[in-house]
This record gives sequence, C-alpha cells and structure tokens, in this order.
Amino acid sequence: MSDPLITLATTAVRARAERVRELHRDEDRERGALSIELALLIAGIVIIAGIVVAIITTKATQKANQIG
Repeated sequence: MSDPLITLATTAVRARAERVRELHRDEDRERGALSIELALLIAGIVIIAGIVVAIITTKATQKANQIG
C-alpha cells in the first residue's frame, strides 16, 4: 500500500526534521529559530496524521459499503 500522498508527506517531514537537526547542530544559531522549526515540524506531523486518518477512514468506509 504505497499511497503517493503519504510518500510525499513522509518525505516532507523527513526533510523538515533534517533541517531541525542541522539547526540544532549549528553553534551560531539563534535560539528562537529552533523553536519555530520545532513548531512547524509538530504542525506538519499533526497535519499528516490527520490526512492518514482521513485516508484510512475513507478506505474503511468504502470497504464496509462493499460488504454490506
């Protein structure tokens, strides 16, 4: 089950997480930048989770309608 939307979302989250790691390793970074990056990462994860739940719900409903 390789949904292109899930693959795209996963890739986006991984890229954002790598950016957060880079900022964390950078000694000259601004303190606030990391907080903003983490907030964006968390928001992205929440959005992706919502999309995944919507996809699963839709597919389950379609399957249930086929059965009954």
